[in-house]
Amino acid sequence: MSHSSIHATIQAEAAKAYGNIQGVNSEKRCKKCRSNKSRSCTKVLKQGTALGRAIDLTRFAGYDELVSELDWMFDFGGGLINGSSGWHVTCIDEDGDIMFLGDFPWQDFQSMVQKMIICPKDGIDNSSPSSSAYPASI
Repeated sequence: MSHSSIHATIQAEAAKAYGNIQGVNSEKRCKKCRSNKSRSCTKVLKQGTALGRAIDLTRFAGYDELVSELDWMFDFGGGLINGSSGWHVTCIDEDGDIMFLGDFPWQDFQSMVQKMIICPKDGIDNSSPSSSAYPASI
């Protein structure tokens, strides 16, 4: 499966599950978020779950801390951290493009991610380095 078809599959599944996946309203603020930026929180959705969550990325020093928090937040019991859950985190930037955790340096990721979707790894070609949810650089 090519990277573009993976992108299309993820985007279609996300749209089906959550509607419009374009940017997040930058004026909304989460009560738990501490950042003073105009967009302080990032929406996190888990496919098949009715409610999403909001997370303040400025609370974390890097991808490892983020994945640990998501693992706890969505009750994966460590499976999201060690990759045994069968799920991965897909991210949507301001242009609606799909990216995976580790595709960009942490500071760049914090400023460009608009939404994160936790979805099953099923259908993803793990033989392609660009399709890995958890690249070795994390």
